[in-house]
Amino acid sequence: MESENDSSWTYFLYNLKTAIPNINTVNCTVISDRDKGLSTATDQTIPNAHRAHCCKHLADNVQTAYGMAAKKIFWEIARADTVEKMEGMYIYLLFLFPKLEFFILIPILAAYTKLGEIRPAAVTYLRAIDQSKFTTVHFPGT
Repeated sequence: MESENDSSWTYFLYNLKTAIPNINTVNCTVISDRDKGLSTATDQTIPNAHRAHCCKHLADNVQTAYGMAAKKIFWEIARADTVEKMEGMYIYLLFLFPKLEFFILIPILAAYTKLGEIRPAAVTYLRAIDQSKFTTVHFPGT
């Protein structure tokens, strides 16, 4: 592709769908670095596929902007695959940070609160991103 834009991505995905017809199913996930052209082309060309954001790119962005400690907490948020794991993280955090007690019914907020303790702007950055695109516990795909 000459450049990453809507028309190039649409052309690429159209040809990929021709070569692999099953790509336009809920059993397929397209992972991207949040490129706007790819997102638009995916919506138009293979609308049934799930979308996800590359956590490596997000983690690197968090580290660059907010530091290594924030990156480590990002991975805790992204990798928790059950509410129970989030609650386990919450219990650990409650031990470390007793003032988190009011988060008992919303465990993922405990991880965000932990992140907010060291880098509040990192929480704002991650909250602006669709959680179902990078957190395992919220991802609708398989």
